[in-house]
Amino acid sequence: MIVVVNDANTLIDMLEIGISDEFFRLPFEIHTTDFVSSEIKGDILNRFQNCVRKKLIDIYSLTSEELDKVVNLNNNYPPLSQSDCSCLWLCQHLSATLLTGDKQLKKIASRKNIPIHGSIWIFKQLIFHGEISPRIAAIKLKELMKINDRLPENECRKKIKEWESL
Repeated sequence: MIVVVNDANTLIDMLEIGISDEFFRLPFEIHTTDFVSSEIKGDILNRFQNCVRKKLIDIYSLTSEELDKVVNLNNNYPPLSQSDCSCLWLCQHLSATLLTGDKQLKKIASRKNIPIHGSIWIFKQLIFHGEISPRIAAIKLKELMKINDRLPENECRKKIKEWESL
């Protein structure tokens, strides 16, 4: 089983476009931190809280010692938020894969040899595991592109074209 740590952006992406149920059915052990969970607000908060209640995602609450390590990471990598650093620390602690779309976080995680994937990889996993069809993936990726301008546009368009043709 793949152990993953979700940064806020990928988690919010799946919640926003309404495929969180499918995401949480993937054969992953899914974690995030209390820092990330505090960033979930608005219309998607109820969906997220339901996932937490169903124990589909583990919210890791850092001890004071662990928080010191996160603060240390944040001091060493000032472009990152404390939330980002909490995910970085948790990935190291769990030997997990990081799910994020944040460029700075990806760059630093890569330097630390942490495996990293973003939303497009999640879509590929959803298709591979039969949680959504390629056609639905194309529709949902189009929806995501409307609300998330940080996605790699060329790669998204290529995937949409590929999935629409299947």
